Amino acid sequence: MTSELPETQYATVGDLSIAYQVMGKGPMDFVVVPGVISHVEYFHNLHGYTDFLREISSLGRVITFDKRGQGLSERIPGAPSMEERMDDITTVMEATGSERAAFVTISEGGSLSLLFAATYPEKVSHLFICGGYAMGHGTDDYPFRHSLEERLAKVELWRSNWGKGIALDFVAPSLLKTLGMREAFGQAERLSCTPTGMKQFFVLNIQADVRAALDLVKAPTVIFHARGDRQVPYGAGQHLAENIEHAHLVTIEGDDHIVWAGDFSLVIEEIKKACANETQSYSVSSRVLATVLFTDIVNSTGQLATMGDEEWRKLLDKHDDIANDLVERFQGKLVKSTGDGLLAIFDGPGRSIQCAQALVEQMSTLEISIRAAMHTGEIEQRKDDISGLAVHVAARILGLAGGGEILMSKLVTDLVAGSGKFSFESFGTHELKGFSEEFELLKCPINQECGLI
Repeated sequence: MTSELPETQYATVGDLSIAYQVMGKGPMDFVVVPGVISHVEYFHNLHGYTDFLREISSLGRVITFDKRGQGLSERIPGAPSMEERMDDITTVMEATGSERAAFVTISEGGSLSLLFAATYPEKVSHLFICGGYAMGHGTDDYPFRHSLEERLAKVELWRSNWGKGIALDFVAPSLLKTLGMREAFGQAERLSCTPTGMKQFFVLNIQADVRAALDLVKAPTVIFHARGDRQVPYGAGQHLAENIEHAHLVTIEGDDHIVWAGDFSLVIEEIKKACANETQSYSVSSRVLATVLFTDIVNSTGQLATMGDEEWRKLLDKHDDIANDLVERFQGKLVKSTGDGLLAIFDGPGRSIQCAQALVEQMSTLEISIRAAMHTGEIEQRKDDISGLAVHVAARILGLAGGGEILMSKLVTDLVAGSGKFSFESFGTHELKGFSEEFELLKCPINQECGLI
């Protein structure tokens, strides 16, 4: 059996190594996005896992990986943000030569993949969400899970029992019928990460909220959810199916959260059915999820009056050279100059924040005071320009910023939670002109590491 298992290989993202395996051949690629724990080698010892992958591999290549911080991938301080985990997926797809793939996701992997599909629609052909959710905790307008306070209160219980296989009672009770599976799953937990590492992952996942991405997911989507799921209630799966345009719900009888733990024949049947019409798949939309960054020079009119046209033009040229360089360095796209500022977009909010920090600091060396604002949301790509709600929100937030300040909506900070690179200060809740709802804003200090590369 061991000789038939795929070889573990490594892809590199920055200075980190990401472990992955490839099984099978065929016309399609399938990326399996793991749940809260993973170990690409040891999981083959768990009943059902390898058989599940082999069934999918009858359709094409199956790519599995360990996210950074777990399994055979690079260990890191803390837990990776959703942006960093999306980078892991992109890295593994590039390493395997996969330009477009169907995503088969488990638990938290569903939230991550929904965000990925909204950000990179051209890379996702199908979504198969197993035991997924849009939010890691319940609220008045998302009543499908326990409250944030209740969920965080139980994290210590998970930590103190980590490595004992107690999680099987919640995530895969059917595995308890197989002799030795609790011990085997306990070992999988220990090999995946430490108890403290698990706690950091859980805290991050509990705070997750990807509802803003759901309307932008256009890939054909199948939601698999067990009616008696003890970890993520059935209502969370229903919510996804109702809020994703090309989605339908397939109800699994039983109470396993991990789809491969029990009878997965229906899941395989539905995957095969959805992939049968691959050549008729959806057209990629120009609407994507992105982080919009606006900056401008504070008191530019006064400086122009003081300096005169020629000196002011020379200063603006230096400003533009620095801005162009930094946007490119942080992997953004400069949309346009606004005269005394810029409009840029990023596929990751963390890179946008780092760029804004670097811009504020480097412009100060020219004795230019700038302000910056950003928001993550829907944009429409229109040739060399962009439009959409996120553009208007970011522009309105910019109007509230003072010299040297970097302001952003809460959604931006939610998506970098867990990275440990940033700290934020509350800027209060504000009404923005033209919007009925209020926006919670935060400020990012600039006197911290910018992560220049």
